[in-house]
Amino acid sequence: MKKTLKSVLCGTLILTLTNFLSIKEANGQEAIMHRLAMKEADKEMTMAQPIYPQKLKMLYLGIQPTDLGISVGYSRDITNRLGAYSFLSKGTYTAPANFLSDDFKKSTVKHYKISMGGILYTTIDSHGKAFIIAGPTYSFNDKKNYISKSINEKAFRKLSFEFGAGAVIGSFGGGFLFDALKGESNVFMNFAF
Repeated sequence: MKKTLKSVLCGTLILTLTNFLSIKEANGQEAIMHRLAMKEADKEMTMAQPIYPQKLKMLYLGIQPTDLGISVGYSRDITNRLGAYSFLSKGTYTAPANFLSDDFKKSTVKHYKISMGGILYTTIDSHGKAFIIAGPTYSFNDKKNYISKSINEKAFRKLSFEFGAGAVIGSFGGGFLFDALKGESNVFMNFAF
């Protein structure tokens, strides 16, 4: 009887183990088939989404609160991750309104600036691009109507450096540039084409 009970238990154990392994094997094959189907679906989904243009060109229109100026710019992608930009801007520095003398109120300096630099795209997907922008600037100041010390002298630096960030989503976007040495900013809208 002991041998029969042992035989039955061993047989049951072997049968259970065989069933478990065959179920496990079927599940393994099913899991592999499921993974392959998911990869194929991902591939189809990726192909269906529009891919953002590799070579993007943008026009910029900006305002400069510091010198009440306007700016225009252009950028072009060199690679999918890097680009180059240039800006031209014109503004007028004026003496602060808290100066009481009429001479100070008439003190103005016309300001022209050229800036060029690089663009690094940090995020790229099917909807748009986010970017960091930085480069040197050169300024020319027409001091014909300037009265000494009426305007902060750091504004008259010829060479400086600016940095900023922005994004383009679809065909439109925006961003900012900031010149820390001169304390100037530029807030812009960009249009991709």
